[in-house]
Amino acid sequence: MKKCLLLLITIAAIIVAMSPVVSCAATSEANYSAGCLYDMGLFNGTGYDSNGKPIFELDRTPTRAEAVVMLVRLLGKEEAALSGNWSIPFYDVQDWAKPYVGYAYSKGLVNGVSNNYFGADRAATAKDYISFILRALGYTEGTEFTWDNPFNLSNQIGLTYGNYSKNTTRFTRGDSAIISYYALATVMKSAITLYDYLSSLGVIGASKGAEDILLEDENNVDTDGMTYMGEYSLTYYCPCAKCCGHANGKTANGSTPVEGTTIAVDKSVIPLGSTVYIEVDGVKHKYIAQDTGGAINGNRIDIFVSSHYKALCLGRKVGKVWVEYN
Repeated sequence: MKKCLLLLITIAAIIVAMSPVVSCAATSEANYSAGCLYDMGLFNGTGYDSNGKPIFELDRTPTRAEAVVMLVRLLGKEEAALSGNWSIPFYDVQDWAKPYVGYAYSKGLVNGVSNNYFGADRAATAKDYISFILRALGYTEGTEFTWDNPFNLSNQIGLTYGNYSKNTTRFTRGDSAIISYYALATVMKSAITLYDYLSSLGVIGASKGAEDILLEDENNVDTDGMTYMGEYSLTYYCPCAKCCGHANGKTANGSTPVEGTTIAVDKSVIPLGSTVYIEVDGVKHKYIAQDTGGAINGNRIDIFVSSHYKALCLGRKVGKVWVEYN
């Protein structure tokens, strides 16, 4: 799998996100993104099914008012919005949406389609939501991006990866979930990720139920007969399109990647199929070299994990590497 974007952000908390899948028609990426955000308290469903799982309605196009609600929840500001007394110039915003629109408008995150008309019941577009997110990340409309074409900047900073454009005609709640999820890994203009920013405010992080990814300590393995490769830079990736450029779920050798087993290597240095032991923070674990990547060269290894969020949270590490050639 080719890695279009490696996540090199070191973050203390490691959150294992559980993904409730509730829509068959929506893409797996949308379902996964919505589930992860829901578990972090940053995305809500529209109700619950008979089993108590949230109903996300990911195939439905949200209104502009609903898109603002999604934005405010992503920023962890729903309580602030609901407790505030906001003045807005728009006559078409219903009472339930006024706190959200009022908060976002007061912070310069959203604009109306005219001075007094918000377009609250209009269908939200990719241009709308991406512009909302870019403003929330600290970027300035009119100088760094335009509402009519926010895609150049969003692709440049990794919020999107060419999957939305001026030709995008349909925008769904699933799209908003995907963009919101990738926003967490995106660097704000203030040079920190949105995740780091929200973590600094206590919106997400260890207090929200984080747990470590525990690997079996295999320090009793005798590495004397193996080749010591030295210290390697370690990064992490998942099977999503943002990490890999595609989401076909296969490694370079055609196998299905497995968390705790699969790593991507420079095959000119470590042949595919080799057993690789990596020691990080005193813990040694066995992997199999099954994958490659365009950015994986020399003393660099990319470790597969099951979710984009784990890849984000694990960030970048340094580990000692031994290879047992098979």
